[in-house]
Amino acid sequence: MKLACMTNVFRHDPPEAAFAKIAAAGFKHIELASLHCDYNTLTNALIDNIVHALNKAGLDVLSYYPYGAREHWTRMPRMFEVARRVGARTVVLGCAHVGVAKQLEPLCNKLEIDLAIENHWPEPFGRPSDFHSLNGSVSARIGAAPDVGWFAAGGQDPLEIFRVAPDRIKVVHLKDVAAAGEHRPVNFGAGVAQLERVMRELVARKFRGTITVEREAGRVIRFVPDADGKVAYDITEEPLTDAEAIRLLRQARKWALAHGAVE
Repeated sequence: MKLACMTNVFRHDPPEAAFAKIAAAGFKHIELASLHCDYNTLTNALIDNIVHALNKAGLDVLSYYPYGAREHWTRMPRMFEVARRVGARTVVLGCAHVGVAKQLEPLCNKLEIDLAIENHWPEPFGRPSDFHSLNGSVSARIGAAPDVGWFAAGGQDPLEIFRVAPDRIKVVHLKDVAAAGEHRPVNFGAGVAQLERVMRELVARKFRGTITVEREAGRVIRFVPDADGKVAYDITEEPLTDAEAIRLLRQARKWALAHGAVE
């Protein structure tokens, strides 16, 4: 299980700066967020500039994370083209239901790129049990990208994904949160996401996918009811110095490697 870093941990930095900081933390692989390589606006020439910056930083793209995928579903062909252009093996995104994901099977097969469905509470696939639908007549190229921190923030048991769809996991987003009821990242192993048990399970199953570190220090998402009684996000951010952000990322990398991830 190869270790990567999500580039959105430096969401406010331009691509070159974000890549340099991730490399400074010791990472060799990334999950490239569209915050740093926008499928909606960039030409192929500009995307090639992103690839050049990645090569300069010594980083390899394992997966691509397109923000707002559900709102830009008609742009899926372009999303997959961008993923292939940057060298990603997997596109990680949220979607409404597995039937929608199945519509992308031809793209997955044509470009030889996997699709991994991610979870955010309380959106679709917010519960591990929601991933049971992957066990039907779905292409082997379509699977899960469980974010164990988001499961825990929503009061769910992250380990349930191993009972529901163990053979469908393609990417794991690794983060820890302080408690259920809000998304407040903490040091790995210090929260309620049961990261040690998650990693033991992955090692025992000889997981061969990607482990993506997503250490969003200082970014807190509280769940509050909106006017319709639905859950809305109240987001606050506490700015960190570059040195502190890199230190926390190094710490997360060291923890993941000590618990079975490889580079």
